[in-house]
This record gives sequence, structure tokens and C-alpha cells, in this order.
Amino acid sequence: MFLMGHGQMFPCPFFVKNRKTLLDFDRNKCYTLVVRIRIKRKSDESNQGLEGKMKNNRDYIREFNLVLNNIDGQYYIFAKRLGMKENELAILYALDDGGRHTQKEICEQWLIPKTTVNTIVREFVKEGYITLSCEHKSKEKIIALTDKGRNYAAPVLEKIYAAEERAMEMTVEKYSDEFIRAFECFSDHLSREFEKRLPKEGE
Repeated sequence: MFLMGHGQMFPCPFFVKNRKTLLDFDRNKCYTLVVRIRIKRKSDESNQGLEGKMKNNRDYIREFNLVLNNIDGQYYIFAKRLGMKENELAILYALDDGGRHTQKEICEQWLIPKTTVNTIVREFVKEGYITLSCEHKSKEKIIALTDKGRNYAAPVLEKIYAAEERAMEMTVEKYSDEFIRAFECFSDHLSREFEKRLPKEGE
């Protein structure tokens, strides 16, 4: 490709290599055209880079979800090998923090269906692992581990806590605790973005 300048024809590389010379000889029009060509190339490269970034983000999300599923799977396998259901383990885990919990809180915090929680709670009450008590002016019953329940949960939870703490120690040593903040940040952004795309209640 050739460009015209003051009655002469120059190949494009000449303009690119001699931009300063062209300016000195008042060939601004030729220079401007070359700059436009360079800007267009840069723009094309930027667009390609953006597409590559979007593709990478898609790959990151798939990889991230696979990691999350793998973590969930580790707890499932652990519970299964000890002859316990995963949701039973989750409820014992939730109750072992020493706090006061209702069935509703456990459903919301651990994303366990209400019917599943009800079934497990009834079984645990029958086995003497937990007690249910009503608080004043509240329909929700407080769930608490009994001594028998703590003795039942302890051998399992101690193994889990030891594994979790060692895994966390090694991870924080390598990446610092910022990786937890990153998880929280992604979770918050994802929640807001989902809300934007979901129909409003009643619609």
C-alpha cells in the first residue's frame, strides 16, 4: 500500500519509521493518516485483548466453580465414609459453635431445605442429641446440642477441624488471608448481579 505526499508516493513503512522527519517537512496530513492507521490497529488489538479477557473470565468462573464443588465434595465424602449424611454433618457443624440457632437460621445460612432440616432435627431429638426450646414471644424453637449430642459429634468434628485448620494454615501461609476477602468480594458481587437479572417478587 502507498500513500501520497507532495506529489510523491511512499510505502507505509516509510511513514511509520520517519514520523519525526515528516513533521519537520510539514507533511502533517500524511502523518495524520498514518497515525489513524496506527490507532485503528491499536483499537483492533485492544478489542482482541478484551475478547480474550472475557474468554479468560469464563474459564476462571468454570475453574472456580469446579473448585467449590470439589470442596463440597470433600465434606460429602468425609461424612459418607463415617456413615453420616452430609446434611446431618452440616447441622452438627452449625450447632457446635456454641451459639443459639433456630431451624430457620440453619436453613438460610447453610442452604439446607426446610423439610430436610425438620427431618434431621426430629431424628436427633429422638436420639437425644439435641433439645428444642421456645423463647419468649417467638414461634421459632432454639436448637441446642445435649451432652450426648456433643459426645456423638466430637469425634467427627475434631477430625474435620484439624483438617480444616491445617489446610487453612498452609493456604494462608502461601496466599495470606486476602484470599478469604476475595471469596467474600466475589460472593457479594455475584449476589448483586444475580439480583439484577432476576424478576422481582410478584412479577
